[in-house]
Amino acid sequence: MLQFVPGSDSLVIWNDRVNGKFVSHLFNIYSKKEKILPFAIYTLNPDGIHAVTTDFERIQDTRSGYGYAGIADSNSAELAPKNAGIYLCNLQTGKKELIINYSQINNLPLVADERTLKDRAAQKNWFNHLLFNTDGSRFIFLHRWRAKSKKNMGLATLMYTSDLKGENIRLVDPSNYSSHFIWRDKNHIAAWTKQPTHGNGFYVFTDGKPEETIVLNQGKMSVNGHNTYNPGNQNWILNDTYPDEKRFQHVYLYNIESDTKIPLGDFFLPKEYKGEWRCDTHPQSSNSGKLVCIDCPTETGGRQLVLMDISDIIRN
Repeated sequence: MLQFVPGSDSLVIWNDRVNGKFVSHLFNIYSKKEKILPFAIYTLNPDGIHAVTTDFERIQDTRSGYGYAGIADSNSAELAPKNAGIYLCNLQTGKKELIINYSQINNLPLVADERTLKDRAAQKNWFNHLLFNTDGSRFIFLHRWRAKSKKNMGLATLMYTSDLKGENIRLVDPSNYSSHFIWRDKNHIAAWTKQPTHGNGFYVFTDGKPEETIVLNQGKMSVNGHNTYNPGNQNWILNDTYPDEKRFQHVYLYNIESDTKIPLGDFFLPKEYKGEWRCDTHPQSSNSGKLVCIDCPTETGGRQLVLMDISDIIRN
């Protein structure tokens, strides 16, 4: 999770395991000064001061490859513990405060079938994929558990948002199918999910106003992918796909206004890249929106970053 600290062109932060604890390194790339913080971060607030995080050892225990290995979950026997969950962190003071716990969320009222409620109560619960909105006032978190009632012991997923105190918690997507998502602005979230109105697809949710949910596109963006809005022009969505039958992953731009899809590249994923070791392309834009960076296996083995210039496309 190496990234620049918002508002700074010199501070970077990344997670590590040191002396049996998860930490993060706050490093100045010019002065070389470093500060080690006593927590691993998940998502940074745009204010450059705060972060929220969760229990990476619990994620690793429940879904290998998404957490960090090497430290046991002290609550591994607990389905929904009260002493762990989501924490508000301060990069300046190094303090971490528990603001949302598993038991609290597991006991929230839920309009669902009896099987879903039984699954949630009987399975180990965890949090995943935290992300601040564009002004840092709220963040998303996914509440997950293994659902026996879903095919192949799939994931059950509820998408919530919260303020920085762990209060005013809102259920955004109650479908149990929330997947990749991105904040468009401080109030709207574009996510792949399954809704009663149109089935599988990308939808735009309005945080706090579930009645304003709309389907985004099902023709040009018909499969799940890692979607983001272009920072320079939000008419453009950057997206990708998982490997097709020939093991190609497709990276593309989609223009909402003109309903135009522009391929950026088809990237082959060798068969040995699978499961925990797969290499999703995870396309990301530069701050200007003119460059796109993806993860990609190389022909000689290993992984590489590929940089693409899309300035001529988004200008049109």
